[in-house]
Amino acid sequence: MASDLVTMFRALADPTRLRLLNLLAYKGELCVCDLEKALETGQPHISRHLAYLKHAGWVQPRRERTWMFYALRGDLGELAAATLHALQREWERTPLFRADQERLDRLIQRGSCHSTSASGNQPVTKEVTSD
Repeated sequence: MASDLVTMFRALADPTRLRLLNLLAYKGELCVCDLEKALETGQPHISRHLAYLKHAGWVQPRRERTWMFYALRGDLGELAAATLHALQREWERTPLFRADQERLDRLIQRGSCHSTSASGNQPVTKEVTSD
């Protein structure tokens, strides 16, 4: 239990991982290529951080042909969901995280994996609750 708790919070101790979680909480399932463009960084960097988030239990991957999509896990648990809820309130007030969301919105409007995936890629929710 203690090691799980440490792993969960250690995953939040990196700005890139926080930015990735922000975008996944904001839009739902996203393709790695959209996350790259939204954060303006390369695929190896994004993939490394997504693997860390997966190992820590925050995200789940899904392969669709040659693309990898990631989403927040639906079974986060009470503590993780409450933590995510608190983070979302802070992300709404922080310019860096809002800018990432706006950049992602522009990418999606122009056409992206998010808008063309067979999965539908609907946002999980704008706000995650701990119920």
